[in-house]
Amino acid sequence: MAKDKRVENDAQPAVNYLGLMWRTVMPLRFLRTQMPVAAAVLLFPGLLAAQYLTMRGKVRDRNTYQPIPGVNILVQGTSLGTTTNRLGEFSLTVPNALGNRQIIFQHIGYERLVIPLDSLRRYPLVELQPRVISLPGVAVEATQQERPKILADLPQPAEILPARNFELRGYTDAADLLRNDPSIQVEEELSGKKTLAMRGGNSDDVAILFNGVKLNNAFDNNFDLSLIDLEDIARLEIVRGSNSSLYGAEAFSGLINIVPKFEHDYTLRFRQQLGTYQTGNYSLRFYRPFGRLHVSYGFKLGGLRREFADAPKTALENRGHHQMAQLGWQLPQRQAPDRELRLLFLENGENYNNSRDAETLDRKHRLALAQFFGPVFRLNGFNLSLSHQELQEDQRIRLGNGQLLRNVQDRNLQLRAEQEFRWKKLYLHWAYQYALSKLKFTDRRGKILQTPSGLESARFQREQHGLVGIFKLKDRFEHTPLQQIELDGSIRADWLHDAQLEREFRGSRAKGNGLQGAFKDHTWHRVTTKFGIQLTGYRPDLVYRSYASFGSNVKFPTLFQQISSPAVLTSAAARPNLNPEQNHSLEIGGEVIRELPQHSRIYGWQVSGNFFQNYYDNKFRQFTAPGIPVVFYDNVLTARIAGLEFGGKLFLFRKKITLAAGAARYFISEKAAFPFKAENKRTLDLFIDHAGFSFQLHAFWEGEETGWLRQISGEFAQVVLPSFSNLDVHLSKTFSVKKVKFFLSASGRNLLNRATVLQGLSIRDRRLYLTLAAQI
Repeated sequence: MAKDKRVENDAQPAVNYLGLMWRTVMPLRFLRTQMPVAAAVLLFPGLLAAQYLTMRGKVRDRNTYQPIPGVNILVQGTSLGTTTNRLGEFSLTVPNALGNRQIIFQHIGYERLVIPLDSLRRYPLVELQPRVISLPGVAVEATQQERPKILADLPQPAEILPARNFELRGYTDAADLLRNDPSIQVEEELSGKKTLAMRGGNSDDVAILFNGVKLNNAFDNNFDLSLIDLEDIARLEIVRGSNSSLYGAEAFSGLINIVPKFEHDYTLRFRQQLGTYQTGNYSLRFYRPFGRLHVSYGFKLGGLRREFADAPKTALENRGHHQMAQLGWQLPQRQAPDRELRLLFLENGENYNNSRDAETLDRKHRLALAQFFGPVFRLNGFNLSLSHQELQEDQRIRLGNGQLLRNVQDRNLQLRAEQEFRWKKLYLHWAYQYALSKLKFTDRRGKILQTPSGLESARFQREQHGLVGIFKLKDRFEHTPLQQIELDGSIRADWLHDAQLEREFRGSRAKGNGLQGAFKDHTWHRVTTKFGIQLTGYRPDLVYRSYASFGSNVKFPTLFQQISSPAVLTSAAARPNLNPEQNHSLEIGGEVIRELPQHSRIYGWQVSGNFFQNYYDNKFRQFTAPGIPVVFYDNVLTARIAGLEFGGKLFLFRKKITLAAGAARYFISEKAAFPFKAENKRTLDLFIDHAGFSFQLHAFWEGEETGWLRQISGEFAQVVLPSFSNLDVHLSKTFSVKKVKFFLSASGRNLLNRATVLQGLSIRDRRLYLTLAAQI
């Protein structure tokens, strides 16, 4: 045992020596074998960066200097590419091995541009030339919710006014902008309330929508457009005529859809406007994207003061506030391509104070809107919107020793669901619409020397269902002048129920149905159909389109008409009734667009024209009689409006200068049903865009307006308002100082100063405005 132990102890130094050698040699071996791998890992990012080049730049309009989002940027001969963001900025990474390849910039509204890679590296600011005809075969980076819905309707005269047409000019509200259209006539009250009429019709024949949500109230089917601020509005969609099926019934003359912006080109923006009548408006707006979440908020405060010509120490004051907040969430593309949820809150308010007549008027409008876009259960093109709207109007008027207190509260809930299908040459679109309105009306009159009669207060409820289906059958032809023919048709069913829940009368506590202003429940069902055909021809420098449509439409009596009193002194042909109005229309029109890219001066031109004819059955007429606090109505059994509309544009010097002219001529058979409508209107515009400067000269002429006003005897007397013309000018400049972008705008309205005094106030007088904005 001792011997064995000695042998073991003698072997221990050898084992320790071998371990020392192993620990010394193995690290050296590891370094020899793994060092290249470690070095490659450490140097790979640098080697990779040396093999690729990343370029960043910006794309803007050659004339206006405005950024262009959605530009497709491709590396010629490869699949590499990118698109510009909302600021017109891009980032493009390409391998160095490609050499000096060509970079292609293309957008549907601009000429295709090819730049060598080396040139783009030295000059990353790219300017594109705007086109007259949209570029064919170019994909547009637009989501489903950004495409105009009016294109899904039947063919009819339609126009889209993008933000670049008005955001740099001094328009005070949406009505101020829309009065430039030859087919539109703005009706402004002393309080500043603005409604509009189209094609010789009345203001309640026009549907006003905000992102597809109907704004017309349930009381008289009107909406005050002075409540709509043009800041952060993406576009205005104008549809003329009564052949719209998608947006519901009651749009006898046309519709206006106001679409807000969702993405903005700023983080923070401040805007200040000063002008005539001590006008002062300022606004502050914020926008920030957080990945797939987009957040924006903005508010505006302002007002003006106008003195009365017949009472210098008295004045009319208007104060207003506007605010809008938006929240949008884009779902991950792997889970749901093109699926998005948007929330919007809009609040507008106007306060009117007339110190001469001791009259005040407060108007408030709120809209809460939730919208969903995207595929559902493998069905693409599904839209769902839910909105809640409140409209309140409080009016106080002094009448002698008494006063009138009037209040209207309208609360409205709307639900809209729509789906589109495409199968080969067939396109189908259906929509379901539901609306529930609860309205409270109060009209209290104290110490007024009039017969105490009529409705003093009431509560109403209006419920409406609508279901519409639209089909489009398209076929294409090759090697023919007409490349496409489209057959269209629609059918719409509407069900409406009105109920008077509570009522109270002046001078009586009776609640029966025999008193003026009282009515039983009303229920109506109507089905309307429309048909159309459209022919389109196209070549790279020429586009021509012609269309024809015809059909019927329906307009239900407003709650205001139902509480009015039927006229007794009237003819047998105008016997009052509460049946819905009917409209039968025919529309024929077309347009031609020509582009001349090789011409040194004339870059292109565009002409359009259309003829329409509307026949009305059971058209309502409303009127008042002196000394009687009651609104009467009767019905014209048949009425007719026909019209001709023309428009033309001439594009000069690569679209830096645009001349535009428009004319409208209407033939109105019943002036008492459509009072004070101009049957002639002509406009002439000059637009100049160059190096960030924008100039517009707008001249217009409106013919005389004739109205037939009913006298207390029941007969009508003719009243004529003379024709007038005037001139507006807008000049603006956009420039940047480091990271701050500035906008400066000067506007002159009614420069001919053909002032007219109406109710003690000057109208059509000269007005000047100056606007300054800055954003980062």
